[in-house]
Amino acid sequence: MEVVLSEHSTTSTSQKLWLLALPLALFLSLVGFYWQQQRQLLSQSYTIGYSKAHPLMDYKPGEPPNGFAVDVITEAAAIAGVKLRWVLSVEGADQALLQSKVDLWPYLHNKKFLRGKVYFTKPWWDAGFKLLSLGTPAKNLMIGTATLTYEKGIFNDLIARSTFPQAQLLPMPSNTQAAAALCDGQAKYAMLDTDRANQAKIENCKNLEIFAYPIETDELEVSIASTFERKHVADLLRDAIEGMIIDGRLTVYSSAHLMIPAQGRSLQRKTIEFQQQNTILRVSIAVISLTTFGALFSLLAMRKARNSASSLNARLTASLQEAAILAEQAKAASEAKSQFLANMSHEIRTPMNGIIGMTELLLKTPLGPEQADYADTVRSSAHSLLVIINDILDFSKIEAGKLELDNHDFDVELLCSEIAQLFCAEAFAKGLDFQYEFHPALPPMLVGDPTRLRQVLSNLLSNSIKFTSNGWVTLLVSPMDHPQDNRVQFIVKDTGIGILLEKQAAIFENFSQADTSTTRRYGGTGLGLAISRQLVELMGGVLELRSLPGEGATFSFVLSLPPQHQSSHQLTRFDSSTASPFASSTRFLLVSDSPRRKQWLQLVLANWSTSFRTSRSNEAAELINESQNKHPFETMIADALTLSLPLPQFLAELPATAPRNIIWLVRLGGDEANWLKEHRPADKQLQYPFRLQALRTLLLNEESIPVAPIAETKELTFPGARVLVAEDNVVNQKVIQSLLLRLGCQVSIVSNGRDAVEQCQTRDIDLVFMDCQMPEMDGYQAATAIRASQLRMPIIAITANTVKGERGKCLAAGMDDCLSKPVGGAQLYSVLATWLPAFLASKAQDNG
Repeated sequence: MEVVLSEHSTTSTSQKLWLLALPLALFLSLVGFYWQQQRQLLSQSYTIGYSKAHPLMDYKPGEPPNGFAVDVITEAAAIAGVKLRWVLSVEGADQALLQSKVDLWPYLHNKKFLRGKVYFTKPWWDAGFKLLSLGTPAKNLMIGTATLTYEKGIFNDLIARSTFPQAQLLPMPSNTQAAAALCDGQAKYAMLDTDRANQAKIENCKNLEIFAYPIETDELEVSIASTFERKHVADLLRDAIEGMIIDGRLTVYSSAHLMIPAQGRSLQRKTIEFQQQNTILRVSIAVISLTTFGALFSLLAMRKARNSASSLNARLTASLQEAAILAEQAKAASEAKSQFLANMSHEIRTPMNGIIGMTELLLKTPLGPEQADYADTVRSSAHSLLVIINDILDFSKIEAGKLELDNHDFDVELLCSEIAQLFCAEAFAKGLDFQYEFHPALPPMLVGDPTRLRQVLSNLLSNSIKFTSNGWVTLLVSPMDHPQDNRVQFIVKDTGIGILLEKQAAIFENFSQADTSTTRRYGGTGLGLAISRQLVELMGGVLELRSLPGEGATFSFVLSLPPQHQSSHQLTRFDSSTASPFASSTRFLLVSDSPRRKQWLQLVLANWSTSFRTSRSNEAAELINESQNKHPFETMIADALTLSLPLPQFLAELPATAPRNIIWLVRLGGDEANWLKEHRPADKQLQYPFRLQALRTLLLNEESIPVAPIAETKELTFPGARVLVAEDNVVNQKVIQSLLLRLGCQVSIVSNGRDAVEQCQTRDIDLVFMDCQMPEMDGYQAATAIRASQLRMPIIAITANTVKGERGKCLAAGMDDCLSKPVGGAQLYSVLATWLPAFLASKAQDNG
């Protein structure tokens, strides 16, 4: 009996040991599998990208990168056992990651539009700053042009310039000296790191009340970005950096590279808390996993487990195949949507040509005031509808990836001044003040896409004026850092309704508004800002927004626009490195009651190395008397738009010794301009906003540079010219025929390409307007057939298709030029003036 019991006991004990060994064996198998995976992971080499402009890195041609980010990530890779290879990427972080040209990138901040496309770890480094002022609160961080002091350093400089672009910066060697500069009155504001700013007392400030406000910015939150295939590598590096934060190595690197020893402490505390929580979570998951796997292993047979795994793999494969099919369907649907939008825009442009063209003709006929007002309203509404159509077409191009830049030489000041003049009139009509400031040190000719730049600035200014009921709208254009830098900053500011912080991301989404109720009050498709943001990114910039409800909005972006090396026509513009065109004895008096405009004009005159003084309108007479005996003024620049005194009173108070040469800043059609023209006809007037070249011309008493006015069609400009119009739409036939008849042309109409070819072969035709989309034979085929007959008359394409490449397609078919619908009289006049005279002269020579 005892032997039996002993055998039974031994058997029971063996079974228990076996049941305990099974979970242990599974656990060891999992550990081995994980170890094998890690070995395979660490045996590979991964690429990590960097760029020349990365502020966390130092780049020299021919040398490997170095700097704060490089040192930290290289150290983390050594800790984690990850092999990295640094790769220079000219595309920049976004494109390099999206196109999988690199595996990893030390990313400055997480861009929302990349979420879901690129993987971002939690930030491993950030910076905190506060703005300090004495006695008076720095209201909402809007400090304007006041003096700002801070501790000099690569990131402090970046934060100061980007957050306070108009401030006068006073960098100091240390935080202590920056605080002393604030207390001693050298600066009105100080930007200190959070730890220093939180001190209760600052030496030398005595009992003065200190106001401190946090500066919100995500530009210095640094994470590791990667493709989703390499997210595990990014997480390994991020975990290694956590250890560097705890043992103090990250602080050593930041102190050595950035001179910001206090940085990283808040992040260190957050990371320690996160690591503790993460450790507890991992231990809990491990315990639960071991228990679960042990129970499952004891209950299920190995064969059943293998069958389940096979079934699971089959389902996973099927799911992946289904996901691939759905992805292809989504791509096809997106392309179909884009094509549908493009086709709709094309179809709408044809009747729009008739509406705008006929309205233009109607306005040139005798009309009563009421009828003229109705017709002008129709024209204005048609042009507004055309803007919406263009937005939809641009949106469809961007979605289809077919929108490309057309970079070439252009005069950036001419472009910006034209835009400013256009929107200045709109702002003044609404009772708003309009400020336009173009920095005089910018190069005369730059290389970029002026059409897309004009589109973005026009959209931003239109929005600012639309959402501003009182106050001002400003357009600022200036170089970054110094004139030799290729980067140009564009800023549009207003005092409008502003945007809530939580709503600011929504306004850049397609078909979205910050507040849906604004759609009824202000109108709009919700596409303008979305398109503008994507255009700015296509040009290599980032469209940024700073706004508070009720205090307006500031949109800004920076573009790299290299100067033209050899200009075919040089514009005269001076900077501090060139000789002044003004005689040293010449003195100017600048009178303005607008501090902002006076400051800008001072910058312009100082840049030209002129001798000048400034004053308010009520101080001008006294200043003229004081300077009369020593250095009298020869010319006075008077800002008639901002004088606090009425014009007659201002002129009456001027002494007899006042300068006879007066240049008045006026607005087009303004009351001050009309009054001066009647009472001071000898004075010069300069319409604001103006080009710097125009001001220089008046100051030097040079002859004005002729500027071509907006083209206006003239009656009987081309008498007897035989013009053939090939167009299948009856309304468009009437429009173009009427416009050409007003220009004195003899017009023939055909409705398809086949008849157009026959007319050209049998009749004496001087010029052909060819619609591209016609029945029987389209415009491309007709042009090719005409050229095959050795006929040389100009052929001008008329198309409703505005996609890139359409003009090239027309020229390849044998046409000479291309017009986009809707076509107006000014466009027809310009084309006729370009092509007809040369052809008629050539034909006369052949016949002579």
